[in-house]
Amino acid sequence: MQIFHALLRLYPPEYRSTFAPEMLTVLQQASQGRKPAARARFVLKESFGLMRGAVSEWAVKLVTHDRYLQDNANDDMALPGNVREAEKQVKLILSRMENAIATHQFEKARFYSNAERKARENLRFLQGRH
Repeated sequence: MQIFHALLRLYPPEYRSTFAPEMLTVLQQASQGRKPAARARFVLKESFGLMRGAVSEWAVKLVTHDRYLQDNANDDMALPGNVREAEKQVKLILSRMENAIATHQFEKARFYSNAERKARENLRFLQGRH
């Protein structure tokens, strides 16, 4: 479906290259066999979901910078426990901020943005000690 292709272009390039083919396959499979009215509702609902998802991914990319979509599982064990905990805290706050943005709860998103900034400052401090 052309609309899904177009909406996926709203996502960051790194996200598109990793997830777009699978997302398109799932969306196309899910829309098959539906009656025209049901298909139109499906396309409308998923289109809004894709737009919200694009905004969320850009927000995550903007706050994670060069670490966007990187898997740090191999590095985790080399870090001291307090640094790992601080990283988990940042990820948790980012997840909550992303959810707040996706659900248009912008006051919560602003709160989590401030909390994320403080958590990152703490993380940098801890990383500087080790």
